[in-house]
Amino acid sequence: MMEIKRNKDTYTGPKIFLKRLFQTNKIPKNVNICNPDNHSVGQAKKNKANDQILIARLDGLYLYRFTVKEIFGFLGQRGYLGYKENNAGKSIEPSRYLTIAINKRLNKNINWLIRNSNGVIFQSQFSKTLADKFLETSNLKNFAIINNGVSLDEYSPSLNENKWKNSFPNLLISASSYRPIKRLAEAIKLVNSLSKNYPKICLHVLGNINKEVKEELVSLDVSKCIFHGKITLDNLPSFYSSCDLQLHLCPLDPCPNVVVEGLASGLPVVTPKESGAYELIQYQEGWSIEENIEIDYYENHRPWVAPTINLSSYEEKIIPLIENIDQNKELARDIAEKYLNIDYISSKYVDFINEVIGRSNEEII
Repeated sequence: MMEIKRNKDTYTGPKIFLKRLFQTNKIPKNVNICNPDNHSVGQAKKNKANDQILIARLDGLYLYRFTVKEIFGFLGQRGYLGYKENNAGKSIEPSRYLTIAINKRLNKNINWLIRNSNGVIFQSQFSKTLADKFLETSNLKNFAIINNGVSLDEYSPSLNENKWKNSFPNLLISASSYRPIKRLAEAIKLVNSLSKNYPKICLHVLGNINKEVKEELVSLDVSKCIFHGKITLDNLPSFYSSCDLQLHLCPLDPCPNVVVEGLASGLPVVTPKESGAYELIQYQEGWSIEENIEIDYYENHRPWVAPTINLSSYEEKIIPLIENIDQNKELARDIAEKYLNIDYISSKYVDFINEVIGRSNEEII
């Protein structure tokens, strides 16, 4: 359900995290920590004959349910067909075997890394659970579960520029690119409903919006929203710290980098429990909602296919959170300081790498 973009875009979460990780200067020079994008895996294959230690860094999987309409949406998004508007409504899945076969092909880089790496790092226990179900990694031995991290100096509540003085509460939702499964439309519905209690509420939307999501927004009242588009990495921290809380409604998301950034900025993050974000917020019951979303294949390339949220369930969590916003913001920052500091995370990477190297040496002996 959660897609890792397979390109050279340095704006994607996996590449942003690796940049932060290597900036700590703790990772040994002979170690290649590899994301499963085409470019990174291609380089890993070229360097396979060298003495590098290859560590696979696995985030999400392709888990698309290929109904007839989803196939058209999938091909359209990749440029093989013209964009098809009004591709909503129910659609039939011709074959579960077809769904499994196409996803296996899409996940080929992940499977290659699992077979060829010296060790595997999952970004969350939820990510490992997904891999165990769909990639049969339950018997994998050389692996660790290590969350993403962020510089606590780069992202901090103290950077607050108080950008939006005339609105409260200021909610933030952030993504590199919005697809239907990010549930931006549901976030807007939620904010509109909350506006009954908070007339000056505002949702700040950071990131690009794809065509399917634009179709969804046409029928919605977006008067309580500000669409900022793609924000440069240098400017992101001030946007985060100027808000009050963050929504992350994407289900089955293994370890969203945007949640790490939000917590470090002092933003309590409201999320479904069926997500790696639930682990990042340290299982805070007051910030999370159980939606009973099944771990399965889902459509992701056409409008109005994502599971809808129960507005009242989310409001019951968010209103008390807002009423105690200062306390919740302190808790968010505390979580980041204890568990998500990039220096702490990089040390966990080094510990695992040393374990892998030690096992490799034992095997040689």
